[in-house]
Amino acid sequence: RAGGIIRYPVFSHGELMGYLLGFITLIAFSSLISIEIVAARQYAAAWFPALTQPGSSSPTLLGWVVQFLLLCFFFALNSYSVKTFALIYYCVNIFVRSNNFIIFLYFFFLLLVVVTLFAFFKPENLHAQGIAPFGMSGVEAAISAGGIIFAYLGLTPIISVASEVQKPQRTIPIALILSVVLSTIIYVLLQ
Repeated sequence: RAGGIIRYPVFSHGELMGYLLGFITLIAFSSLISIEIVAARQYAAAWFPALTQPGSSSPTLLGWVVQFLLLCFFFALNSYSVKTFALIYYCVNIFVRSNNFIIFLYFFFLLLVVVTLFAFFKPENLHAQGIAPFGMSGVEAAISAGGIIFAYLGLTPIISVASEVQKPQRTIPIALILSVVLSTIIYVLLQ
């Protein structure tokens, strides 16, 4: 069924659960983009230190401006895409092709990073000194590294658009299993 994320709880637990889960999903997806933009700014601060205050992860005025511009860009891109694809069916084919190309580039660059990291691999870096080898900052870094869970948010659209898939009994399990397996392999190799 279309909107499986909301409909399945309605079927199993009633309308109140469907409304609550819908509201929670709206909040989660609304905050997701801002979390990713903050993370992108923090990563970019390695190359552009002016984006982050020295000795902190807080943005500077330039960092706030960059985050705001990224948020506006993504909003415009998504808004324009939805309007365009809703009006012109032909654009869906273009989107699928461009999306496949972007996914290919994403995997290509991830594998390039993995190969580069393996080229500079040193086994002596794997030695740990106690429970927190870098003190509290090491613990904080480990907790923030848990952000890779965002990679698994790609599972939600698989269920949400299940009614629009050809042969869903075969395609959906393959998509779910492959996305989990590929994400796990890539992130294990990156670590």
